[in-house]
Amino acid sequence: MTTPLSPSSPRPDHLAAAEAARSQGDHAAAEAHYQAALAAGQGNPAVHYNLGTYCAQRGDWAGACEYFKTAVAAAPDFALAWYNLGSSQRQLNQLPAARSALARALELAPDLHAARVNLSLVDFALGDSESALRLAHAALEAHPDDPDVFANLSTYLRTLGALEEAKLCAESALRLQPTHAGAWQALGTLAQDQRAFAAAVTCYRHAIENDPDNAAAHWNLGLAALAQGDFDLGWREYEWRTRLPQMRGHYPDFGLPLWQGEASQPLAGKTLLLVAEQGHGDTLQFVRLARQVKAAGACVKLMAQPALLRLLRPLPWLDAVVAQTDPPPAADYVLPLLSLPARLGLQLADLPGAIPYLAASAENLAAWRQRLADLPSAEDCEKPRPRIGLVWSGDPRPHDPESHRIDARRSLPLAQLAPLFAAAPEYAWFSLQKGSAASQATAWPQLLDYSAEWQDFADTAALVAQLDLVITVDTAMAHLSAALGKPTWVLSRFDACWRWLDERSDSPWYPGLRLFRQPSPGDWATPLAELATALGEYFAAPAPTASGT
Repeated sequence: MTTPLSPSSPRPDHLAAAEAARSQGDHAAAEAHYQAALAAGQGNPAVHYNLGTYCAQRGDWAGACEYFKTAVAAAPDFALAWYNLGSSQRQLNQLPAARSALARALELAPDLHAARVNLSLVDFALGDSESALRLAHAALEAHPDDPDVFANLSTYLRTLGALEEAKLCAESALRLQPTHAGAWQALGTLAQDQRAFAAAVTCYRHAIENDPDNAAAHWNLGLAALAQGDFDLGWREYEWRTRLPQMRGHYPDFGLPLWQGEASQPLAGKTLLLVAEQGHGDTLQFVRLARQVKAAGACVKLMAQPALLRLLRPLPWLDAVVAQTDPPPAADYVLPLLSLPARLGLQLADLPGAIPYLAASAENLAAWRQRLADLPSAEDCEKPRPRIGLVWSGDPRPHDPESHRIDARRSLPLAQLAPLFAAAPEYAWFSLQKGSAASQATAWPQLLDYSAEWQDFADTAALVAQLDLVITVDTAMAHLSAALGKPTWVLSRFDACWRWLDERSDSPWYPGLRLFRQPSPGDWATPLAELATALGEYFAAPAPTASGT
């Protein structure tokens, strides 16, 4: 990664000393001498470039970027500096900038194999799978013995659903390099997709053995452990998510010490700032755990998604709830919300805690009770019409290939649920769907749709409180409804999210939640048939608790 100074460059003592230290492998001394050269006003593009490489070696990607930017500003044709700038920006998840820098490096040096490989990775992360595949195949044509490219191709092909080809690519990488951590990681995810958790864990352990700092392997090991109910290993390994490049933006640095746990940092009289991360459902699921830190004597503040503020602010164990977009409030410690299970040593036996733990406001409840008061009753029904809410799709997120792939597997078109309307015309059906899929409701007059009247989750909670049952795919609605104490049925994809655990139809997180799982990938017919039967049985039983309570 280093570039020698030009033979014509001036050689003051500190530059000569830096070169000597570098040639002897003493990078710390070399860096110090290069810094002295800069302080003396004797820097040049190569000095900035080498300082950038030293920053990169210790994971200071922001510092590396600044040095590489200075190098390419002074030497616009410096291909290796452009390449290293793009690689550092990729580590910071600054993907559009990384793409520009890597493309410039490849333009200047068409045979720069590493630039082509990294540009392929960036395009894949940006959602351009076609370009990623084209670049990877071009890299493999030039370097058919590069295991990195085979491992990358395995990841791309898995995301596109070409699972057999993906497995062959990972195996090709391991034939070339049996210790290749990325290939073991790729094989692990393929096994986990098939719910072969023991095989997945073995693969992840091989990856970690060969690359102890492989954050993706650690994180996926955590997911596999959690899916099997091994919370000790699962929460510990789940902490590696904060080191994933694609997750860096979720964990801003507020200049506060990270809370490491009650034993080392007692909370009595202290303020802990919890920061929501990932999706709305994650916040709804894990906010209950803040009760324990409140019980330890802490003042608990939460930075949450704006759509959750009105719903969460009344919770008695939260002293303040502010938006993620607001300046952080004063605190002694900070912690990402999903790190609470690891800090608290959460076990299955500790779940679910008090349910319900969310509630709609009295004002919103009254408004929605009045809003629905005039709904007609079934002509041949002595008891009130059962009210059922439906959610059939998640958030597609086309900019995120992995999330987009998961959403395609967890979502289904409303037309597949429509037979339920015909089978139970006496029920009142409500669309709880938001996003682009919500427009599908217009084709089904049996489906009542009030979603345009919702401001946020507080409004949605008030409507859900009027229902008897919520049927949803695996979205935030499952957590909202179940945390409100409403009976909730979840249509779950074959490779279900870790939080539902494997081989279960119930959930330790929510006593009123029931899972209807695909028995094989893509098979919605089976769980829908089971759900239709269960629906008839459920409402044939004694009437459920009155809606709206």
